[in-house]
Amino acid sequence: MRSPREFNLLDSEFVAVGSEIETMAREWICDEFCFVASVYGFTEADAEELTASRDW
Repeated sequence: MRSPREFNLLDSEFVAVGSEIETMAREWICDEFCFVASVYGFTEADAEELTASRDW
């Protein structure tokens, strides 16, 4: 799984070609971080804390 920082780099690549990560994709990415955390037993993990290093 990619870290929020890796998504920051990916977002930069999108911007460089005149695009961006869409809002729906951002929400889906955040949901996936929560899903992975819950699978590993972190059922009370906060989505904002899991993706705090994001810049998108």
